[in-house]
Amino acid sequence: MFRKLIFITLTLIFVGGCSSNSRVSTPTIAATKTNIPASTAESVSTAESTPTIIPTSTPFGSGGIPRIAVFTESDGGSVRLIRIGHLDFGETNITFDDTKLKIGEKLNTSMHREQQPPIIRWSPNGNFLAYIWVENGTAKIYIYNFADQEQKWELEIQGGNFRKSWENDILWSADSNWVYFNIDRKSHYVLDVSTGTINSFADKQIQNVEWHAQEPILYFENSGGSSFYQFDPTTNQISQIEPVKFDPAPYTDIQSFNTFGTYDQGINGYLFSAQNNDNSNSIYFTPTGGQISEFMRIYSNEINHFQDVKIIRSPDKSSYLIGGYGQPVKEDGKRLFSFIVKETSLPLTIKDHILNGISPISWSPDGKSYIGYQYINKTSQGIGAVDIDTIVKVVIVDAETNSIVKDYEINLYKSNFIYNFNINTVVPLPGTSIAGFDVYWP
Repeated sequence: MFRKLIFITLTLIFVGGCSSNSRVSTPTIAATKTNIPASTAESVSTAESTPTIIPTSTPFGSGGIPRIAVFTESDGGSVRLIRIGHLDFGETNITFDDTKLKIGEKLNTSMHREQQPPIIRWSPNGNFLAYIWVENGTAKIYIYNFADQEQKWELEIQGGNFRKSWENDILWSADSNWVYFNIDRKSHYVLDVSTGTINSFADKQIQNVEWHAQEPILYFENSGGSSFYQFDPTTNQISQIEPVKFDPAPYTDIQSFNTFGTYDQGINGYLFSAQNNDNSNSIYFTPTGGQISEFMRIYSNEINHFQDVKIIRSPDKSSYLIGGYGQPVKEDGKRLFSFIVKETSLPLTIKDHILNGISPISWSPDGKSYIGYQYINKTSQGIGAVDIDTIVKVVIVDAETNSIVKDYEINLYKSNFIYNFNINTVVPLPGTSIAGFDVYWP
């Protein structure tokens, strides 16, 4: 599920250590699992896995070159492919290789309008790309082995009647050996990447799903957050666990608070929210085995109605990259924000305008910059004329000044003129995962 801290409206809950010894075995899902021959990838890239381009400007950060995977369409949407490229620092556009990963079947126009771009996720080690496609009631998960330049798995989930292609998500375990994915919000699975075995551990709506930062343990809660669990894919067992409660006693200015926090993989700890007597909002956090402390206090009306807060710790553990959704600014419609706070300056106090229209994705390897995206809001033409957020640019931002130093166009409405094919990406709802696109920065 999505990491959410919804100030005022969303109950924050989290999971801690195990308190119950009761374990329930979960069934193994029969899947069509076969090693897919290289012919499934329409054209296998001949480019090197790690480009040898050398950054010429320090703000770009050192290390490898950001690698991108995007969902593309051509011939009126009847041909759908995932393409892989890299953000060449010396170019103004993305450089794509020859990899063309076919996805789904050929659709007619009416069926195509009911589809959304798939969720696409790189593994933490960058070796694999996972993506989901739902079509005609059938759901498939794909694993592409980027290191070997071949499709590893194309797995069909049996027994389901899946209807919505945009209510899905993918989460990789920290060791890149396991993939959690959900379909239609109600069907939850974990895939063993090495064997292609898929196990189901929940067939109803759950929330706050998160992998542990180091171990292959998946935390989750029942809908409503009254019960807390962990799933161990190595034993295929579920354990009910006790959450850790927030103690407000040391903080006399707290007016109300969420009793339970949520485990956050990025900080390897637990997050809590509270409202203070002066009507400001606070986030408290405690690292695993550490002491609870105030992370930040927010006075700004612009971000008084968060629907999502993402916290990403820097590679050297000295800073936090924070981003999310706030209250739109009327002049320019911005509601995305990102900023950086140093470990030494906690707690952070936010009073000023910080909506910069950028949603963060990850740090550069050296922590001197970060990568994110910008979007525009458009009224769709094929799915009931609803508003959707279409990603238009990938941006690299200087961490020192929080200013954009490089941007790359991926707009659906322009990309056909740039790359000769359409790039289709969306943020289905505020606070939900991006679809049709992901970036890995080695």
